[in-house]
Amino acid sequence: MACQNGSLELVKYLLRKKADIDLQTEENKTALHIACENKNLYLVRYLLNENANIYQKTDENKTALHIACENGEYEIVSELLERANALNDYNNFINIRLFINDRNKQKNNDTTSKGKSNKSNKSNNKSNNKSNNKGKDKGKDKEKDKDHDRDKDKDKDKDRGIGIGIGNSKNKNKDKDKPNHEKLLDNGMTALHIACEKGYLDVVRVLLNNKINIESKTSNNKFTALQIACRSSRNDSNKEIVSELINELSNKYSEKGESMERFKTFINLKSKGWSALHYAIYFYNPEIVTELLEVGADYKDKIEKDIYHDHMVDLKAKEIAIKLEYEDIIKIIDERRQYDKKVRMGKRLQYGGKAIGKLVVNRIIPW
Repeated sequence: MACQNGSLELVKYLLRKKADIDLQTEENKTALHIACENKNLYLVRYLLNENANIYQKTDENKTALHIACENGEYEIVSELLERANALNDYNNFINIRLFINDRNKQKNNDTTSKGKSNKSNKSNNKSNNKSNNKGKDKGKDKEKDKDHDRDKDKDKDKDRGIGIGIGNSKNKNKDKDKPNHEKLLDNGMTALHIACEKGYLDVVRVLLNNKINIESKTSNNKFTALQIACRSSRNDSNKEIVSELINELSNKYSEKGESMERFKTFINLKSKGWSALHYAIYFYNPEIVTELLEVGADYKDKIEKDIYHDHMVDLKAKEIAIKLEYEDIIKIIDERRQYDKKVRMGKRLQYGGKAIGKLVVNRIIPW
């Protein structure tokens, strides 16, 4: 409630009184989640300084970072990433805690099974061993008390986020070793995918500066961040986002010493049978179309699936623009085709000139 009201002083007071900083609401939201939802930077900073669990997830499987990215709060995103980078030194410790808790869980299960077995044996021998049964019942009660205490401790740990780290996700094992900004939502979107979908340029820049995996795809439809940015009709911010993504991809492939062909292959990847260029044309993003064509997007490639039910299958880039009557995009594609034609002609002339020169030399100086 204190975080909901944005009262920093009340939060400080409650924490001094030993309130649980990671206590969860019915929606599994912690104080940090609520502070991020309310875009309260000062409260977020304070909670992080007090070691709030940044990996805890809501019942919608969102971390505080996902919430901050949805709201476009790049300063809060920066604070969360700074905290995550600091915690990377403690990964081994976190993994040990997970291992210990898993062992405790198994131990509790074994104890419960043993208790059930004892109960069955007692029922079978009840008539013959009344006096012994009383002793066993006492032992059983003690064992129950121990199990109850263990369960209480386990529940307390769960509330505090200890031992579960990144929350109860279907992809828990895949998520646990990933940096905070690469944790997946239920639909497989990372923080970068969310920022690209929302059109938050500053958030995208912060994430790219923190070396988020730019090549990751959503788990459901296999969208890349580039494809998501091209699917959104916000020309100004998304054009700049696409530029940032392309520059980052180019730098990444150059650092690896890989050829431009690998870069072009990624640019032309398809999701649901559509490439980034197809999405940019369909959602009318002419500036993005221009940028994609400049870095090798294939305008001859065809759409493979009719995902929008408007008969786009087997259409090339220009044919999509013609069908949708996007005259400026038709012009952009035609200009690119003419440019590519001139480049090809230049290469042929260059090759022809070399061949003629070689023939002349061979006639004059045969060897």
